[in-house]
Amino acid sequence: MFSAFFWCIFGVVLIVVANTWVARIPFARLAAGIALYMQLGGVFSIIAGVVFFFHSGPVTTPTLPTLSYSDEKALWAVAVVPAIIVVMAIAITLSMRADRVRRSLRPEFETANVTLVIHSDGMLHISEPNDLVSKTIPLGRVGFETQYFEADANISAFTLTMILEWPEPIDGLLNPETARVRARTLAVVQASPDTAKALNAWVRKHPVLGPDWGRIGEAWKAACNDLLRYCREQRNAKGAPAIEAIRFEDGPSIDYVAIEKDGSALAGTGTHPHLMPPVALHAVQRKLVVAIDGRFPTFELNDDQVRTLQKMHARGEVRLQQRA
Repeated sequence: MFSAFFWCIFGVVLIVVANTWVARIPFARLAAGIALYMQLGGVFSIIAGVVFFFHSGPVTTPTLPTLSYSDEKALWAVAVVPAIIVVMAIAITLSMRADRVRRSLRPEFETANVTLVIHSDGMLHISEPNDLVSKTIPLGRVGFETQYFEADANISAFTLTMILEWPEPIDGLLNPETARVRARTLAVVQASPDTAKALNAWVRKHPVLGPDWGRIGEAWKAACNDLLRYCREQRNAKGAPAIEAIRFEDGPSIDYVAIEKDGSALAGTGTHPHLMPPVALHAVQRKLVVAIDGRFPTFELNDDQVRTLQKMHARGEVRLQQRA
C-alpha cells in the first residue's frame, strides 16, 4: 500500500514541478523538453501507483477491524481512484496553461505560418515560409489586430491576425485618430483560436512591442489644447463665436474657423496659424469649405451649426458660395 501512495504522490509532484519551476528556464527548447519528460514521468508514476494499489497484498487495518480485505480495497478504490482522476485532469489543465505561460515569456513566438522574434537590434523580425528575408518593425511601433471567425458546416473556427506597423510620429507626436489609417499591414496570420489566444498572451507579456497609447493620447490632447488656445486668443470679439469649427491633423496642425455673431470671420491653418479673414466661404451640403492662404480646409458642421449658418446667410450676415 505504501508503494502505491508513494508513486502517486511522486507523480503529482513531477507534474506540478513541470508546470511551475520549469517555466523559469530561459531556453525554450530545453524547458519544453524537460517539462515533457517530467509530465510523462508523472503520468506513468501515477499509473504505477494505481497498479501497485490493486496488486498489493492484504493490509492489517486496526481502525477497520470488521472489514474484509476485499471490502477495504473497494473502499479505498472508491476514495482514491476519483481523486487520481481529478488530479490528472488538473495536471493536464495546468500543463496547457504552463505551456502558454512559457511561450508568452520567450522573446520569440512561432506558428506554422510565421515566426516572430524580438531581436536585440530593437526590431521585431517577422519570418514567413516563403520570405527570403524577414520583415522588420521597430519596437514601439508594432500592432496586432485579430478577427475571429466561427465554425460552420464547411470549415472549423479560425482567426486572422494582422501584424501592423504603426506610422512614425510627426514632430514626436502621433495622432491616435489617424494612426490606424496610416498603419501598414506587413503580415496576415491564419491560425486556430487557441494559437491566437497564445499570441495575444505573448503580446501582452511584451509591452515593448507596441506604442504606449495612454501616454501618446495624453501628449496629443495637451498639444491640441495648446494649439486651440493659441487660435482663440487671436479673436477680437468677446464671448463664444456663433460658429467655431476645428479640425486637427498630424503634427499636430489645426484647421480653424470662427464666425462671429456679426458675420465677421477669422480662419487659419498650420502648426502656428495666424488668423485672418478668409477669402471665401463655400457651402457643400452640410460642409463648410474655407478658402484661406491657398488652402481649402473642409469642416463637417453639426446640426446646430448648420441651422445657425442658414439663418445668418438668410439675413445676409454671412455670404456663402456654392461649390461643386
